[in-house]
Amino acid sequence: MSDDQWTFSQQFSTRFASESTNLSTRINDAKAAGTVSNETLAEFSTELSKLSKELADAIGSLPTYDQKGHENQLKSIGSLLESLRKASQPVSKFAFKRKPAAPRATPVVCEEASAPTSSTVASPSSSYLVAIASLANQVVAIDSAPTTAKDLTISDLTNCVVNLLDHTSISAVHVRNVRNTVILLPLIQSTIMMHDMENCIITVGCHQFRMHTSHDVDVYLAISSNPIIEHCSKIRFSGYPATLYNASQVPESKHMAVQDFSHIKATPSPNWSALPRDDEIQEWPLTKPLDAFLANVYQDDDKDDGPC
Repeated sequence: MSDDQWTFSQQFSTRFASESTNLSTRINDAKAAGTVSNETLAEFSTELSKLSKELADAIGSLPTYDQKGHENQLKSIGSLLESLRKASQPVSKFAFKRKPAAPRATPVVCEEASAPTSSTVASPSSSYLVAIASLANQVVAIDSAPTTAKDLTISDLTNCVVNLLDHTSISAVHVRNVRNTVILLPLIQSTIMMHDMENCIITVGCHQFRMHTSHDVDVYLAISSNPIIEHCSKIRFSGYPATLYNASQVPESKHMAVQDFSHIKATPSPNWSALPRDDEIQEWPLTKPLDAFLANVYQDDDKDDGPC
């Protein structure tokens, strides 16, 4: 490591540790105080996402040991925030469940549950960061396209649909703690980093794809480099849907050249596979209205599946 890299590493680690400790303390204080507003939860989620982005940007300039330590700090803060969120919000009857006969990561809603409601997120004109955080049972969109490239953070979502297909100015995406959710993204300009996803569907085109500590996720991907997963299981990959491209030609993609950092062996990784053709979603929002698409994704549960 050069002197410049060593200096950067020391400065980064000191600042990162200070900001992480401060955020952890504030989350713990909020939990001790009792009920927390959605605005406060969103603020904490945004700060955690900013720390995640800073660490992602510093990868390559930090020693492996320091990098792992910082990742563990973020994971600990994420657990604290999830505990706070659960303690502050009422339990919803809306739920996703996989049908035993259909093993794809398609969310299912129980008959007595209400349908998700629509929500829009304002796109700030000055900030480099757009945050979608701390939502449940929502169909989410950004109300207007950013005029310049911006980073997007998506965190602490449950039972949601995030449809940002029209927003092509997104630079990088950071996803954390998302469950039972459909995320529809366009071809973004840089990187997508994901942590703690469970039972989700995501479409995205990007230059770099990294997924950590996630399971039961179907990924529709266009990528020019090898996708990377780590500490994941039951991840299924397919190509980015041709109907979602704005271009006339579909670029070549390496979405099946997945590298599993948890399986550094000559044998195939058991943690990911190709998404079978029969399990792929065939009709997307650009070929039919979003409501009709959701009707296919959100299905009425039947008696054979039991109660939620």
